[in-house]
Amino acid sequence: MFLLVGLGNTGKKYEDTRHNVGFKIIDHLVKTNGLEKFSVSNKFRSTIFKGKILDNAVILCKPTTMMNCSGEAVRLVKEFYKINNEDIFIFHDELDLVLPKVKFKYSGGSAGHNGIKSIDKNISNKYFRIRIGINIPNNKLSADKFVLAQFNKYEKKEINTKINIIEKNINYILSKDINSFMSSISN
Repeated sequence: MFLLVGLGNTGKKYEDTRHNVGFKIIDHLVKTNGLEKFSVSNKFRSTIFKGKILDNAVILCKPTTMMNCSGEAVRLVKEFYKINNEDIFIFHDELDLVLPKVKFKYSGGSAGHNGIKSIDKNISNKYFRIRIGINIPNNKLSADKFVLAQFNKYEKKEINTKINIIEKNINYILSKDINSFMSSISN
């Protein structure tokens, strides 16, 4: 069983912010794969969806903890379902990448991302990450203001296009084929 987690903040005011790219990916995967909402649970501190993607049993998770405590939710789901770290995929925004560049990697540092820091603290840093670039040239805002700002029309189109490409290449993610995934999404 695979655990796919999208990072973001809950609440209407955060819906279309740069920090919620992970949630947007999970929502897209749920819709395109017809997954069922399993639970919005305090037990898991997450909204959980279950089903299959390409004949693989999957749990998709949107932590309801707010970004900085995402690791608590990931740990709860991981422990309850006995999921190995090598079968966990975290989708998140990346301020160090230009919009809409995407990187897929295993393990590594947090690059200052508080959601990733929380996950590292709760389950270690040994898991897969799909990082979606949100930065723009000449960004003059502080990091906290920028990630909580909404995408403009052009940026939203670019992100939605990249989310479609990620979904069409989900087979490479689930097979942990980093090289084929990176080749196929052509940043």
